Amino acid sequence: MGKFLSIDFNEKRIYGLDILRAAAIMVVVFSHAAPLLPNKVAKFQEFFLFDGVFLFFVLSGFLIGTILIKVLAKNGASFKVLKEFWIRRWFRTIPTYFLILTLLIILGFLFHGGINNVNPFPYYLFLQNFSYPNPAFFPESWTLSVEEWFYLIIPSSVFILAGVFKIPTKKAILAVIISIIISSIFIRLYKYSVHPPASVNEWDMVFRKEVITRLDSLVFGVLGAYLALFYRAVWIRHKKILFIVGLSLLIITHVISMYITSGSNISVQSYGIYLSVFSFTVTALAIFMLLPFLSEYKSGKGFIFKAVTYISVSSYSMYLIHLSLIQPFTIWLFGENINRFEILIRLMLYLALTILCSILLYKYYEKPTTSLREWFANRKR
Repeated sequence: MGKFLSIDFNEKRIYGLDILRAAAIMVVVFSHAAPLLPNKVAKFQEFFLFDGVFLFFVLSGFLIGTILIKVLAKNGASFKVLKEFWIRRWFRTIPTYFLILTLLIILGFLFHGGINNVNPFPYYLFLQNFSYPNPAFFPESWTLSVEEWFYLIIPSSVFILAGVFKIPTKKAILAVIISIIISSIFIRLYKYSVHPPASVNEWDMVFRKEVITRLDSLVFGVLGAYLALFYRAVWIRHKKILFIVGLSLLIITHVISMYITSGSNISVQSYGIYLSVFSFTVTALAIFMLLPFLSEYKSGKGFIFKAVTYISVSSYSMYLIHLSLIQPFTIWLFGENINRFEILIRLMLYLALTILCSILLYKYYEKPTTSLREWFANRKR
């Protein structure tokens, strides 16, 4: 059984970043456990769980930005570099996403006679929430759209500036970072000026979950990669102070957001512009401040280290299956009218199945399909 579930870790993994990734996925998993809990417990839990997707976005921007900047600095901004970057990213993310998406479509038709009149085709092109609300089907997929468009837009923009207009790569990267951050803020500001959200749900769907409003969250991570690679001494000089400030700011902005969104409506209209426009920037900046310290926290040991690394490694698979597959299954298995003991058992089963199935999915599908990128790259050479 041990070998069946064992995962080989890359020795170059950075433990501090694994902690951040593991924290992000567990916050998301617990947040989506709300329908499995009594209403009072779910409300209490909601107050203490911040938005784990922010952690994913900034961390992803930092890791992918580091890879992209290193490749561009070494090989220049050519179409060949661009193509190889995309191949490697797509083999990492798309096969598992397509597998779960296709499985959900099949299950929808088998058990529900369809998927609520939703056209599944845009999901395969990551267009389901590009500039409009994400449909109810496969709701967690909205973050994958943001990620995939980030993979397309950022490298393409750098390629145009550096490869076509011959701007030095370092300046081109910084120009793209600044442009995306500013443009994302202005898009949110424009949306707010045209139609301020009247409810938390409207804010969530229009401002939080659209591709064009959220790219700056990932780009703050790219900014971190830029500073870490080109200005390393500055990047790590005040890492402990930045970590404390970033963590404090993260808590403060979470409390403010919870206060504004208490109830079904946005309760303090004067703060609506903060929630819809600037809260995303402030939260991303707070997580950005955590990166210098965590990126220098290289290794750990013992059971906690192993558990954190397991969760971190399988976090992508865990994200894809926990809400649309595992959660509905546990609700169906136990039914609606259950006692407190059964609620606890259902919650434990939800967590156990999420972790177990994600490890299996990672080991026997995600990792093998990701490995194909090496074969494909070598074959093209």
